[in-house]
Amino acid sequence: MNRPGEPPYGPFTPEEMDRGARFADAIARLVDAFEIAQLVESLFDYSVKASMAPTAPANLENDLREWLGQSQAAAEHRDLMLLWISLRENHRRGGAEREFCRNLLELVARFMKARSDASGNFGF
Repeated sequence: MNRPGEPPYGPFTPEEMDRGARFADAIARLVDAFEIAQLVESLFDYSVKASMAPTAPANLENDLREWLGQSQAAAEHRDLMLLWISLRENHRRGGAEREFCRNLLELVARFMKARSDASGNFGF
């Protein structure tokens, strides 16, 4: 955030600081979403390549966990992907497991909706 004019600059006003905080929060959310999207794309590419390789891993989920553990992604993003891997692994086991995953995701969605309705900030 550059101020007009030449240095030395005066201190920021409270209004300027509030405006800057709003922009910083929005930009941080965009950067976070972009980083998650990049990680999801990388994980997807890796899983497709690994599953199509002539020597595909017997347990792709373990291979994905190992790959993710070596990732430079933020810890909260890795945790999100680990949840996805676990859901994928359980979902593939059969009908009861798929139903469990569906119920779990519906429960999470209801929790987040209730939280966003109560706080007015959409769960962020």
